Amino acid sequence: MTARCHIPSAAHVSPARLLARLLATLAVALALAGPVQAGSDTAQAGSFARAEQLMEEGENEAALALFEQIIAAEPGNIRAREKRVTLLYRLRRFEEVIEAARALEETDPEDSWYPYMQGLALYRLDRGEEALAALDRAVALRPDYGYALRLRGQVHLAAERFALARVDFEAASESFPFDAGLLRLLAQARQGEGDRQGARRAWRLSLVFDPYSQKAKAAIGEEDPPLEPLFSGEDALYRPPRPGLVIRYVHVLMPAEVASEEEVIGDLLNWLRPTPRARPEGLAFLRHEIGATTGPRTMVTMRLEKRDRRGSGIPIPRRARSESLRGLLPLSRRPGTKGPPIRIEYETGDITELWPLEAGRVVEGTGRLFLDCPDPLVLPARLIGCRTPGEALEVGDFTWRMEVLGGERLLLPVGDVDTWRLRYRENATLRIGGRERSRPSEVNWWFSPELGYWLRRTIPLEGKLQTLEAVEIIRP
Repeated sequence: MTARCHIPSAAHVSPARLLARLLATLAVALALAGPVQAGSDTAQAGSFARAEQLMEEGENEAALALFEQIIAAEPGNIRAREKRVTLLYRLRRFEEVIEAARALEETDPEDSWYPYMQGLALYRLDRGEEALAALDRAVALRPDYGYALRLRGQVHLAAERFALARVDFEAASESFPFDAGLLRLLAQARQGEGDRQGARRAWRLSLVFDPYSQKAKAAIGEEDPPLEPLFSGEDALYRPPRPGLVIRYVHVLMPAEVASEEEVIGDLLNWLRPTPRARPEGLAFLRHEIGATTGPRTMVTMRLEKRDRRGSGIPIPRRARSESLRGLLPLSRRPGTKGPPIRIEYETGDITELWPLEAGRVVEGTGRLFLDCPDPLVLPARLIGCRTPGEALEVGDFTWRMEVLGGERLLLPVGDVDTWRLRYRENATLRIGGRERSRPSEVNWWFSPELGYWLRRTIPLEGKLQTLEAVEIIRP
């Protein structure tokens, strides 16, 4: 099946392209002057290729004329007829879109795109109930058709059928989990249902993906400014997270093109603006499933739920199990998704001395890095110095410092949460294969004393900023 138009946009032709438009029109006129021979597959293929090129260049009128010539010579050319539907839509000839898509549906009633395009054109003509009937047919043929679900939700929203709109928008979000516009529609549907908290969560999550949406900001209203929460002594003490706690995060990898971390966070996912200051290189939804806590050690299973097309910039395995100190400092690291794990041993300093939390409290220490040699020994393991299977090969050491920066109220999609902000700095020296490399690093956590776990984490990388921010809390 050829690529199809789902949510078309009007083509823009700049003055610099006027000459190209004239030349393209002349080429079409020459093509039309000499009719294609009915039996010539080569001529038809050449005309189709020229028409597609014109279409890609935004020369919609010229492309339509050429496609219509192809259809006149070969009425059964489904690909050309589908391209004609898309071009008619771009040219806002909605009545003709309906007629052409309906004719295609008669030839193949099992293709969901044909009723979808009818619904799209009817919606543009403000014929909502007729659009609904067409979209119902599209969704019946393909229940996970995200574009059709979103559009049907918009029809329901316009008719103030808020519950039906919400169901469609939530289903569409399975196909478009990072779509700020869809989240704004979902927020409106929840608001119409009277679910103010649900609407607020959707508005806030939409701002993570599109931080400059005036509509979302106006709907949320003036947020409370960040406060300095007054934690009780109990809140400052450590309570381990309950086993079974699940926290879902949105994971964003951003180039650090602006001066401060706060500005980068404010620019999260701002790639749709005409002059963005930073563009994301990776987006994903993750979940942390909390296991048992024994002394200072907590088991955490991390799962990758969804990753967008830019998500290859985020080195996350589909599933990873990690042991960490109080859910913060991991006891092993994997340089990449396929690299061997490096075991971490903290020799001096005790992270538990950071509690009870208090602004300015600091813990420092040292540690060593080990690589457990595999069995059997493979060539890469020998190259880095492994001699016997199971050998604990020391590959480096490090110094570390962790401090409490103070209390901070986070305004997250999950709600307003009082947290303690913690900062960890490390300077590690790695020695592998006769080479030595120093690697300073920093991690910031916003730790919830109520949950015993963190709700935001930022890691400045080399010219980038990696951020995890909680979007859902599932309590055991």
